[in-house]
Amino acid sequence: MLTKEWGKLIDKDILISLVEDRPVLWDKTLDKYKDNTASIAGWREICVILMEDFEAMEQRQDKSSENLL
Repeated sequence: MLTKEWGKLIDKDILISLVEDRPVLWDKTLDKYKDNTASIAGWREICVILMEDFEAMEQRQDKSSENLL
């Protein structure tokens, strides 16, 4: 049910606008559309904008992944 919770927290109009501003995420005519690295970077940019603590969360996740190794 995490998805429903996020749906309440994220303004859908802002999300749509952020995606529209990044054609690499939706424009299949672009060569970069097929570039997974560019796509991940686009979604990461959006996450940083929408979630204030995204970078800190990402760092915590990286550290916990390192502990698994």
